[in-house]
This record gives sequence, C-alpha cells and structure tokens, in this order.
Amino acid sequence: MNTPSEPHHTSARTAAHLTILIRFGILLILMSFAFRKELYSIVALAAGFSEWSHVFAMPVVAMLFVLCRMDDIRIGLRKGSIWGAVLVLLGFSIWMMSTSLRFIGYATLVAMLVCFVGLILAVAGWRVLRICLPLVLMLGLCLPLGERTMERFSIDIQRESLRAALIPLKLLPGVKTRTAGMTIAYSYDGKEEHLGLAEQRFGARLWPACLVVGLFTVFSRRRPRWQVVFLILASIPIVAFCNLMRIFAWAVLAVYGGFGPVSSAPRNASLGISLIVAYGSFAFGCWLLPKLGSRIQRPFWIEDDVAADDGA
Repeated sequence: MNTPSEPHHTSARTAAHLTILIRFGILLILMSFAFRKELYSIVALAAGFSEWSHVFAMPVVAMLFVLCRMDDIRIGLRKGSIWGAVLVLLGFSIWMMSTSLRFIGYATLVAMLVCFVGLILAVAGWRVLRICLPLVLMLGLCLPLGERTMERFSIDIQRESLRAALIPLKLLPGVKTRTAGMTIAYSYDGKEEHLGLAEQRFGARLWPACLVVGLFTVFSRRRPRWQVVFLILASIPIVAFCNLMRIFAWAVLAVYGGFGPVSSAPRNASLGISLIVAYGSFAFGCWLLPKLGSRIQRPFWIEDDVAADDGA
C-alpha cells in the first residue's frame, strides 16, 4: 500500500536528479570553453585523418551510453565527492604548467580528461564515476597520440595484418599479390598497382576507433565481471582481425572496382566495413559468453541424464 509520503519522496528525488543534471551540464559547458583550443585540435585532426573520424561520433556515442546505463546511473547518484574538486584543480594545474612552459601537446589533452573525471566525481559521486569509466576510456581514445607513440602501436599491427591478408588475397581469381615494403602490390588485367599508396600506416591506425566500438558494445549494459575480463582480453585479436578485414575489403574494392591507387573510395568503404566487423565481433562475444556460462553452470551430462529419463 502506498503511503502519502511516497509520491512526495519520488518527486523530490526526481527534482534532485534534475538539479544534478543541470549542474553537470553547466559545468561541462564551462569546461569545454576553457579547453576550446584542445577540442579544436582534436576536431582538426579528425577532419584530416579518416582513422580519427570516430571523434565526430563521440557525442552521439556518449549520449547512447548514458541512456543505456541510465537506470544504473540513477541508482548510483549520490552526493558529490570533494575529491572531484581536487581532480579538477589538478587538471587545471597540469594545463597551466604545460601552457606556461610552452609544452602544449598531449599533456594539455590529459589535463582536459582529468578535469572531466573530476567533474563527474564532484557532481555525481564515486558510484556514477565507476559506471562512467568506460565512457572516460572512450573519450581517452579520442585524444590524438604523438607521432612516435602512434607509430609504435601501428607498425606491428600493419605488418602482421599484411601477412595475414595475403592468404585470402591470393585466392582471388586473376589477381597476383605480394608484399612491397609496408604495403601490397597487386597485378590484375595486365596492370600492376600498389594498394593504399597514399595511406599512412595503411589503416593500422584505426585501432582506437575499433576499441571505442568494443567499449560501447561491452559496457552499454551490466555484465558479469568474468565476461568483461574475457572480452577485454579478446579485444586485441579482434582489433587485428578488423584491420585484416579492412585490408581485404580495400583490396577487393581496389582491384575489381577499378579505382586508382590513390582513390579515397576503397579507403572510406573499407573503414566502414572494418567498424561493422568490430561491432559484430564484440556483439557476438556478448551474445555467446552468457550461453557458454549457462552451459558451464549446467553441465552437459545433466541434460543427457534428463533425456535418458524421458526416453525411459
């Protein structure tokens, strides 16, 4: 039986949640204005390189993530922590130190991310911060890494993907392929071309976008801890497989589509295919693991015994 105080308590809690949301929105706008130069540099990079195009989708991804976890966020809303203000001050201190020393680069981007974490903690508390940690990681994957760091992560992925992609490419009818340095040379219809001639690292820099897709797919709903650990461990081979599929799709479109070696059409199309493969791979893992977990909890021989009893 509902008491007269319950509707009043519910409306008061809804008003409190709305106040927290408005407060967070205002502070987020102010923080975005303070870091407008850093945000502009990220957008400028994304506009120039297709591998960072996931930056433009991040606002939509962030809103979808919050909507998917809204029930958990609503339950976890508590009074903000003073440690959030400490993190915000730390972030602005890093930013001021970097700008005063003219060391404007990745440090200022990290300072912006630290301020964002502190903002969540100061407004919503520890529980909401734990729920939103995957969102923080997705935003972190939008920060452009330095050229040397990006090269270090990408070159091994590129090398192994090229070797693996040659196996299915050699099965294509009428096509001869071989590795030529860090790209693929192919001959078809009497012409020899190089695949992705104008592409830096041949698409291997797409791994941040694939990881963003994986983080959203895995953490958009609550999952048992063992499933999360398994999917995190599987993320590296999934990213490598996505890059392999991009090279294969790129080659098929370039060879049979008649596009030139510097055409952007195979590059853009294979990028979309790679992201679709990333989503499908992580979604398949999210679908398969609960079924495997239920089979482990209910051993196969139990079902055999039940079937034998029914037959008897």
